[in-house]
This record gives sequence, C-alpha cells and structure tokens, in this order.
Amino acid sequence: MSENSKTVLVTGAGGLVGHACVNSFLSRGYKVIAADKSCATFAELEARGATPVEVDVTRESDARAAVSKADIVVHGAAIFDFGASEDLLQRVNVGGTKIVAAAAAEKGVERFVQISSVGVYGEPRSAPTKEEADKNPRNAYERSKWQSEQIAWEIARDAGIEMSAIRPTLIYGPRSRYGLAMMLGGVAVYRFRKYSRGLNIRGGKYSHYVHVDDVGEAAFFAATSDAAPGRSFNVADKTPVTAEIFIDALYRAFGVGSMSVIPGIITKIGSWIASFGDPLRFVSTINKHITKHWNTIRAEYGLTNDLNPRIDNDWILYGGRDHIYSTENLESLGFTHKYPSFLIGFQQTVDWYKENNWLPKIKSKHGEVK
Repeated sequence: MSENSKTVLVTGAGGLVGHACVNSFLSRGYKVIAADKSCATFAELEARGATPVEVDVTRESDARAAVSKADIVVHGAAIFDFGASEDLLQRVNVGGTKIVAAAAAEKGVERFVQISSVGVYGEPRSAPTKEEADKNPRNAYERSKWQSEQIAWEIARDAGIEMSAIRPTLIYGPRSRYGLAMMLGGVAVYRFRKYSRGLNIRGGKYSHYVHVDDVGEAAFFAATSDAAPGRSFNVADKTPVTAEIFIDALYRAFGVGSMSVIPGIITKIGSWIASFGDPLRFVSTINKHITKHWNTIRAEYGLTNDLNPRIDNDWILYGGRDHIYSTENLESLGFTHKYPSFLIGFQQTVDWYKENNWLPKIKSKHGEVK
C-alpha cells in the first residue's frame, strides 16, 4: 500500500490542532477521517475531501467504529482550558486517550500519534528544554496531558504498535479560541476604552510559540517518518521572543502604543502570587469588566460569538521563567517551519481574525487599524 493511499483518523478534527492535522494529510493525498463530537464545523474539510464522522472519544463504541477503517491514528481530541475542572480534564483528556489508544491497539494500526504538550515539563529547569527533561506538570491541564501521554505509550508498547508523541508549546493561529486569541480580545477591550498607550515589561522572560499550521506539519512527520516511532518531539518556532516583544505585538494589533516601564522582575513576582490562586479576586474582577465591554464590542462591530476573552490565573504562571524548547529531534525528521518567526505568524493570525469578524477593526485617530 502506497503512503498516500492510507487512511488517517484524526480525532478532535473540529478543533484548532485537529483541523490543521487534517489539512496536512489531505494536502499530500491521504484519505482522512475527520472525527469530532460534532461535525457542524466540517464543511470546509469535507469540501477538501475529508470524511466527517461524529465521535465521542469517551465512548468505546464510537472509538472502535472510527478506528476500524484507519491505518494511522492522530489523537488530538482534548480539552485545552486552564479553567476546566479536573474531573472534565481527566474524563476527556486521560479517559479519552485510553479509549482511543486501546481501540487503535485492538485494530492493530500502523502508527499512533499522541498530541501532547510541553506542559508535561511544568516549569522548565533548563533552556532549551529537551524531550528527556524531567516531567513536573503544574496544573490540572498539564497533569492530564502527561498522564494521557503515559497511558498511550503503555498501550502502544503492550500492543506492539508504533507510536510517537508531539509536544507543542503555546499554539496560535486562525480559528484559535483560547490562549493568544483571548489576550487579543483583552487588548481590543483596552483600545475600545479609548486607551492609546499601554504599560509593557522591559525585556522579560523568553518564550517559544508555534503556529498551528506547523503543529499540523509536525503531526504528519511524526506519523510518517521511519525515524519517528518511539520518540517524542517538541514543537516550537525557530526563535523565542521576550515578554516585551510579545506584549508589544498584542498592542500593535489595535494601534496601542507600548511603554516599556515595568521591570522584568515584576513578572516573576506576579507568577509567584498567581501560584496561590486569586486570593484578592483581582483576576476575577478584571474578567467581569472584560466580559461587559466585550459584549458591547461584539454588538457594535457585528462580531461572531467565537471569542470570549478572559484571563485565566494559570496564564500568569508562565511569566516567571523562560519557556524555551529544543526542536532538534523534530528537525532531524526533515521538518521545516512554515512560520519560523512568531511575528510573521502573528500578523497573519490577526488579519484572519479581523477579516472573519472574530476581532474588531477598531478605528484610531489615524484611521482603521489593520
């Protein structure tokens, strides 16, 4: 059987990462089964040739039926939300992985790819962090991803099927509803309130990001390279950026000027405070204001209902230490970045949000901010 005559099952295909994985395989002529709990958002993928299938990964019968026609399984179905309950994360992320991996093992698929996360390392102790680094997840989401990966490895090993895991850093790109998308929504609220300049950090810690299209490509290489089985792969862009550069990019998306006056040490202090939760209700109070003004923006600019900006306390934890990851293993497979620079991929993402009415085109005194 030739490579592109094989059938690939992608779970979570309606989500950000799953959608990109489907596109990566379709573009190379593979047959793709696009599985998710709802097929309502599959029109584009179906038009490109994917076969949509409704699958609840927490149901064994659904998983078995979906896997039965697959040669390769890319398991991307998961909850990515720091605000989600631990019970939900355990049921979907951990329980769902166990069910899908077991179905894949029972079928005897040729390759299983687990979409994991750099969150499995927790707070990095070295830079760049390599795949063999200690695993110390910090929160319920990160714990669920590490437990999921361990379960998948165990099932694959016992069944004798080839497996790889990819560990993306913070993912951004068109269709993202979380992470960077929520931060952009927060800045839109700030600009809507007529603020033209914002405080920024001087320098700050370095972090890696990755465009979702590059995550889809990484999944393809992990699923098809002869050198991939038995290995894990960090997925990040080529160059980490400082907190200052990152925040400045967020501001520029809405024409807000950046004043770099906050010492970098403040981010470490803020991260330490955030480790205790939100005892002063500071984050929850800000979120109430964001929601109020975002609803006004949505009505005034005719936006879709896809984004609901908020600050999750756990995001603040990431400001206190460098998050830099080695991608040597992935690049050894022949992988190359479509978006090696965060700033290039970021601009493409902002343009998509505005063109599709997920974010407002707020006018400044100089005219519309593109």
